[in-house]
Amino acid sequence: MDDSISRARGAGRRFASTAAQSGLAAGGGLVYYGAHALITPSLYASDSANIPKRAWIVPTAGILGGALLTMAPKISSVGLGVVGGAVAIGAEQIQLAISIKKNQAASGQPAAGTSGVGALLEPGDVRAAPQLASPTGVGALYQPPEHYRNVVHEAAGLSV
Repeated sequence: MDDSISRARGAGRRFASTAAQSGLAAGGGLVYYGAHALITPSLYASDSANIPKRAWIVPTAGILGGALLTMAPKISSVGLGVVGGAVAIGAEQIQLAISIKKNQAASGQPAAGTSGVGALLEPGDVRAAPQLASPTGVGALYQPPEHYRNVVHEAAGLSV
C-alpha cells in the first residue's frame, strides 16, 4: 500500500514540475513580448521603410538572450520561452518586412505611402466610383421603359 502512495506522489510531483516549467516558459514568452512591444516603436519610428531594415534586430537579441538564460539551471525554461517568443514574433516581423518590400517594388512608391492602408490596397488604388447618368425619380429596382431607349444595357449597376 505504501508503494502505491509513493508512486502517486511521484507522479504528482512530476506533473507539478512539468506545469511549473511550462509556466516559466510562458512567462519567458511574455517577457520577450513585453520587451518587443516597448523597444520596437522607438526602433522603427514612424517610417515604415525602417521595418525591412531593422526587423531582425529585436528577434536576434531575444534568441541570444534566451540562449544565455537557458544556462541558468533554475530558470532555463524562461530562456526557452524567450527563444520561442523571439522566433514567433521574429517570423512575423520578417514576413511583414518582405510584404512591405514587395509592395514597394510593385507600386514603385516609397514605403511611407503604404502606411495605414493595409497590404491589399495602395493609395493610388482608391478613387471615386463613376456615377451613372439617370433621370430623376428613377430607382435601382425600376427603370421606366423610355430609359432603356437612351442607355446601353446595364445589369445590377455593371456595364455589360
